[in-house]
Amino acid sequence: MMQRVQMGTIMRRLILLLLLSIFSLPLLARTYYYTARIQRPHGVVDFKVWVDGQKARYETASSTDPALPAGVVVITLDGGKTINLIPASKDRVLRGTAEEFLAANQMRVTKADITIQNVTNKALPAQDADSILGYPTRMFEFDIAFDMVQNGKLDHVTVRQRFWVAVALPSPNSMLSMVTNNSVGVPELDRILDANQLLMPGMPVRRDVAITVDGQTLESTLQVGVFYPNTSVDPKLFDIPATLPVISLSPGPLVK
Repeated sequence: MMQRVQMGTIMRRLILLLLLSIFSLPLLARTYYYTARIQRPHGVVDFKVWVDGQKARYETASSTDPALPAGVVVITLDGGKTINLIPASKDRVLRGTAEEFLAANQMRVTKADITIQNVTNKALPAQDADSILGYPTRMFEFDIAFDMVQNGKLDHVTVRQRFWVAVALPSPNSMLSMVTNNSVGVPELDRILDANQLLMPGMPVRRDVAITVDGQTLESTLQVGVFYPNTSVDPKLFDIPATLPVISLSPGPLVK
């Protein structure tokens, strides 16, 4: 049986960060609003997202998942170059560049004493799938496998990712994708995830992830609920509370 700390590490490194990258929706219009839902073994999280040009606000509207509490807000004013993360406690702002967030991911993996070996990646042929949000989709599947060593213990891990992509819509905007990037902090896996994303022309509207570790499987689903282009967006949504202390991003505060 895998230890709880190991499964927690895998959940946070692989399920959460893999799923959140779907929020990089394309700039179909100057302003838009959409919702999305993550269903995970530990609960359900509903997100709301507002975009106005290069400004975006990502917010956990409700949650039954302790790992993703309601009230977490991410704001960018420059298309994802600078990220402002306000935790649910609303007592501070964590601010940093996309590169600094990536470095923080890598630092957490290093502190957890995790190494990845024998990585393989298999892309299955794309298939026509059901319509989502009124758009015909294509389903893409990727099977990734690797050996993970943590604190001297070896586990074999498989990750099955399935994407439903609305091919009639543009691919995600590269700048806004930096807000919830596809990095898990492990260079070998990050390169595969980035390469797989390039194989999917169009807008991802659903993603299923199944992670199996030595026979134990955890599954999660993320799906866009509604999407409204050319909608009115209140500019106050992008205000960062001036009363909150701003903490420059570093591995220390992000780990808390």
